[in-house]
Amino acid sequence: MEKNNSNFQEDPGQNNLSQRKPKGILILAGLNAVLFGLFSLLLILSILFIFPSSFRENISKILEKELAAESISQKQLKAFLGTQVLVSVIFLISGIGLFLRKEWARKFTVYFSFMFILLAFLSTLGQPGLIKNTFLNLIYPAILIFYFTNKKVQVYFKDRKPV
Repeated sequence: MEKNNSNFQEDPGQNNLSQRKPKGILILAGLNAVLFGLFSLLLILSILFIFPSSFRENISKILEKELAAESISQKQLKAFLGTQVLVSVIFLISGIGLFLRKEWARKFTVYFSFMFILLAFLSTLGQPGLIKNTFLNLIYPAILIFYFTNKKVQVYFKDRKPV
């Protein structure tokens, strides 16, 4: 077996490029599934159902300051958190699919990342005060797009052998 200095790790006995495991998939799938998926989901559900209402009121005040909004009602906060639950579930499903080497998960991750970037720009148009946060919100989706559109990564997902 020849020495491999790339981002891909060969499986023992496998010489085919499409059978190598990209290390980036483990990292990005882990971030999607664990951090942005499971952890975020548990945190948001805790805020909604476990933490006292005074905690949610403090979150509303922080959001009001960040968004330069006059006031954010508890109903609006719950709608915002509900949307975040949906986003967390999407990240969780995406991460699990990437771990399982599903081509649909790779494509879904790329499309979802484009949508995320579009929504970040649109939210900045609606709330110009968000412009300082928009740049940070674009970094991770951009990384996902660049990584999962890489030809070697595409080959890894497309040449999946049935188990």
